[in-house]
Amino acid sequence: MVEHWKSAPATVRWAAVGIAEATVGHFVALAVPPHPIADLYHVISGPLYGWLGVMVLRGRNWARVAITVLLVVQSIGRLHFATGAAWVRVANAIGWPIALAVIVLLWWPAASRRHFGAAQASPAH
Repeated sequence: MVEHWKSAPATVRWAAVGIAEATVGHFVALAVPPHPIADLYHVISGPLYGWLGVMVLRGRNWARVAITVLLVVQSIGRLHFATGAAWVRVANAIGWPIALAVIVLLWWPAASRRHFGAAQASPAH
């Protein structure tokens, strides 16, 4: 894992930090009053986001696509809770910009595009 962190460009490392924040957020969300569907979502999504963050650092393009789709779906899902409790509004105010930053960092900078392109071209990766 450390070697992948060191070899990834700064843009991808920052995106991984944002993915890690989302991972932690899924586990923290389990500490609030239960909601069966949301709890199931967070139990599945927490580890999934963590694993995808590692795969993103390794340059797996499919992981970049998957985390992008999940962040977009999660951002849309946040709209459902936009008028919820104060802590939910705060989580949304933090989560939306982080999700947007992760998506931009994974797709826009040339260094990020090279990182994912190089991993696809290298069979040993």
